[in-house]
Amino acid sequence: MIRPGSLLSLSLFVYPLLAQTPAPALQRVLGAVRTVDAAGKTLTLKSDAGDVYSINLTGTAKVEKIAPGSKDPAPLTFEEIAVGDRAVAYGAVSAETKTVVTKRLVVMTKGDLDRKNEAEHQDWARRGASGTVVTPKPAASEVVISSKPMMGAAKEITVVVTPKTSIRQYAPDSMRFSDAKPAKLSEMTKDDQIRVRGDKSPDGDKIIAEEIVFGTFQLSAGTVTIVSANEIKIKDLKSKKVITIHVTADSNLRKMPEQMARMMAMQRDGGGEGGAGMRQAANGGAPAGAPGQRPGGGMGAAPGGRPGGPGGGPRGGDMMERMPKFAIADLKAGDAVMILSTKGTKPDELTAITMLSGVEAILTAPAGRDPMAGMSGMMGEMGGGN
Repeated sequence: MIRPGSLLSLSLFVYPLLAQTPAPALQRVLGAVRTVDAAGKTLTLKSDAGDVYSINLTGTAKVEKIAPGSKDPAPLTFEEIAVGDRAVAYGAVSAETKTVVTKRLVVMTKGDLDRKNEAEHQDWARRGASGTVVTPKPAASEVVISSKPMMGAAKEITVVVTPKTSIRQYAPDSMRFSDAKPAKLSEMTKDDQIRVRGDKSPDGDKIIAEEIVFGTFQLSAGTVTIVSANEIKIKDLKSKKVITIHVTADSNLRKMPEQMARMMAMQRDGGGEGGAGMRQAANGGAPAGAPGQRPGGGMGAAPGGRPGGPGGGPRGGDMMERMPKFAIADLKAGDAVMILSTKGTKPDELTAITMLSGVEAILTAPAGRDPMAGMSGMMGEMGGGN
């Protein structure tokens, strides 16, 4: 889900290969290896569009592997291909029969991908920052962002954009990083959510950006009215209208422990037990730092990430990762949910990046208070992950 470094972007895989495509006439299918028949030298690929293709190698087919970010393929035996690897099959593609008569197969192994993703998780945790856009300054090649942990004061950070900075914007109705499109600083608007990675000043007040990804997101909440296989309908808390929430394989579905929901409601209303109680609830009742607890890293960073963020305290994405997952079938009419989504093309249809259940106590707010105040951080900026 919405995680730079957790998905293989085309820029890491396809682009380095374009200059080496054997013949311009060849078509290609990119996807994940689903099954492998080493004896028959056939495999199936599940494309990123969701279709499953049978990959049949010709007698002269070339099989190669390539490391993430590399431009130099190396020979690979068919027997070394494994389920979970990523591959590009070049050849004659039949959309009707879902087959590829393959002349060249280029593979990126799951092990190489895992190592790449882990390294990027660590780098985003160490050199990354996230928050909301306060002031875009295209003329000055800067943007001021506000980064705030779950508890503690917000910190303003100046992000410096250079000619080498990669800027991407999430597409409407998509949470996939691979669907993010190249963008310009001038396309950012106030209150957009942003993630940036680069070299930080010693005080953390400035970042020279190497990579930026941003998007326009919204937080919705309401009570479930209808549950079906891949979507739910809710009565929206603010508009009082029924809206449809689409759930995909990339949607992050988490259930907030009841104790934590009560504590958050008390914190919002001016009571509560303070930060220690919040951390204990986030850990499922175990004391903060107890054996086996995953260290903080913010935004769902990998184990070993730097705890907290600007201003200190646990970050929302890290808390989200500690909550148990649930299936859409577990929901029933009357349940309260919060949904983080992109702003889609239809106001009454949203695609869930993150859905949080178990929030009944939070949504019961006293008159004059916003029950969703501060919850975008808990939901995990841009979906709670790298």
